[in-house]
Amino acid sequence: RNTNALSFAVQFRTGSAQLEPVYSEQLNSIVSLVKSTDYLAIELQGFADQRGLEQENRSLSLARSHSVAQYLNNQGIVQQRISVAGLGDEQAVYQVTDPEGLFFDRRVIVKLIDTRSG
Repeated sequence: RNTNALSFAVQFRTGSAQLEPVYSEQLNSIVSLVKSTDYLAIELQGFADQRGLEQENRSLSLARSHSVAQYLNNQGIVQQRISVAGLGDEQAVYQVTDPEGLFFDRRVIVKLIDTRSG
């Protein structure tokens, strides 16, 4: 299982799990690539910034992952090829005092996974 195939971030607004249309082109490229193989899967890891309660951040980060998963599923990627996780703010990089930086903590990391063994 190779997790280094491709990875990028989809950013979200504060308190929102709504996928912004600006990410459609990137996500559609992922859809095309995954559909062209039988061995690529998609791993979605959702995150939140440090504002809010821990449980709320976990729920929000999971909702963000599900939002991206739903988009991919609507584009024809079967659910069995998509895994989702909501990790809350446990990997937050920026402090609450850095509002511009917090934008980068509100994300879903999209990773392509090569499921072939070896």
